[in-house]
Order: sequence, then structure tokens, then C-alpha cells
Amino acid sequence: MIYLSTTYPPPYSPAYSPFKASLLSNIVAIYANAGAFVAIAADGRVVTWGDDDAGGDSSAVASKLVNVKSISHSGSAFTAMCRASA
Repeated sequence: MIYLSTTYPPPYSPAYSPFKASLLSNIVAIYANAGAFVAIAADGRVVTWGDDDAGGDSSAVASKLVNVKSISHSGSAFTAMCRASA
């Protein structure tokens, strides 16, 4: 079972950010691998969390993660399929 709350991770957690919390009410899909999770929001934004080495930190490619339509996942990585911008 996956439990989602607008306060997960808790506000006192290092993984908490208001941006991540705001996405949780608009999630359309969640994917997981061996150590991380990625969620796609209705507007095509994504949020990742979990082990950095398993794709839990997407900050290096955050500017490219727009208009995401689907995610492929393996044991330790994620790949985002994005709609081309006009």
C-alpha cells in the first residue's frame, strides 16, 4: 500500500519541501524502483524522493522534466518520456 499525505515527508524532514507537498494533491501516477519513487502530477511536473543513487534526486535534470507523460523504471533508475514543446 502507498500512503500519501500532503505532509509526507513530515515538514521537519530534510526531504520535505513545499513544492513536493503541493504536488501530492495532483498526482496521476507513481512509480518505484529498488530505492526511490517518482510521481507525475496532472500538469506534467514530477517529484522524486528516496535514495539519490536510485533516482531519488532529480535536481540535476529538473529543468528538463516538463510535460512528462510517462516514466520507465529499472532497478536503480528512472527515464521520463516528455511531450515535445511547441
